[in-house]
Amino acid sequence: MTAIEQSLESLKDLIFRVDNVNEQKRLIRSIMEEYKKESERAAENAANYAQLEKEYANEKNSLKDEIAKLKATQPQPKTDELDDICKKMLVALANFNGPNGITDGELIQSLGLQKAKGDYLFDQLIKRKFVDTDGANMNRGTFWQVTDTGREYMAKLGLLDAKPAPLHPSAYDGGFDANPFGRHGTF
Repeated sequence: MTAIEQSLESLKDLIFRVDNVNEQKRLIRSIMEEYKKESERAAENAANYAQLEKEYANEKNSLKDEIAKLKATQPQPKTDELDDICKKMLVALANFNGPNGITDGELIQSLGLQKAKGDYLFDQLIKRKFVDTDGANMNRGTFWQVTDTGREYMAKLGLLDAKPAPLHPSAYDGGFDANPFGRHGTF
């Protein structure tokens, strides 16, 4: 190879390197531009996230306030309050004036309740000591009456003047045949 050819090869090699450097510079500029765009997007996303967090916190506080207002307007359940049907049983029993007394089974049947439900509700009266036995009949079972505690409960709820549910006429003479003894048996 002659000196001119060597110089020409060196010049080609130099041009190639310069082109490579220029290409690398273009790549670096492109990467820097992408980095700048991504940094701007990240900053924008961070600002959006902060705004969303602020809106979320405001909405959460607003909903908490609304829930508190709704809870305040809701009547609080009374833990000692009886079921409405149970109250009817108590009022009917308190106002019963038949000559022979009434059994729980007769009261339940007279009010048209299913035995299971009536027994459950009558048990609520017993547990709260609102009713007590008032004698028994060997053929009919245990008679029941309202206790002082039961009358106090009725007074507290304004049930002393409540009109009792009409009882079946058989309740006054012990004429029921189906389950006449209630769940308390016979003597």
